[in-house]
Amino acid sequence: MGQSASRFQFTKSQHIPTLKVLQAAMFDFRYDPHAHEEYAFGVTLSGRQDFFSGGQYHRSPPGNVIIFNPDDVHDGQPGGNHTLDYVMLYVHPDQVKALFDDALGQETAANFRFDTTQVQDKALRERITEVARLITMATGSQIDQENALYQVVERITQLGGAFQPGRTSTRPDTLLGLAKEYIHAHLDSDLSLEAIS
Repeated sequence: MGQSASRFQFTKSQHIPTLKVLQAAMFDFRYDPHAHEEYAFGVTLSGRQDFFSGGQYHRSPPGNVIIFNPDDVHDGQPGGNHTLDYVMLYVHPDQVKALFDDALGQETAANFRFDTTQVQDKALRERITEVARLITMATGSQIDQENALYQVVERITQLGGAFQPGRTSTRPDTLLGLAKEYIHAHLDSDLSLEAIS
């Protein structure tokens, strides 16, 4: 893409209430320092994203994943002379807390916080872009989008971060058996993870 005006397009998920995608192309624009109440999971697609966060200056090249925890203050701008193209998922902590709990196999009273701002990880990059594709193309059922978001959360927990200590609970195999029976009994429906739970 040549030099052009910056473009920003937000798309809300039709199935997951607080999940939205930002597709951005930035050439002549910069963000002032700000923070989001949501988690933000992004991928730099082309160009370079330069930003300050967590007391450090960062440069995100193509293929790099950026993760902002809720309330992480950051700014942002294109680096170099090329247009910055990136995609970012925004999702409220309340929407994904159960997914983080499930991915870690424990229930806690606190929100998960990732311990680094940038990561080079092909699996996470592909999972984030898949969620973005499902939402921007308005494809897939509710469970498709929920499962794709769970795949993002699962990979993030594998890469690092922590909850504050909280109470733990076990998930007996009998509950999984009941969930399986429910799915088989409702194959004609557009199931959600909430309904299955």
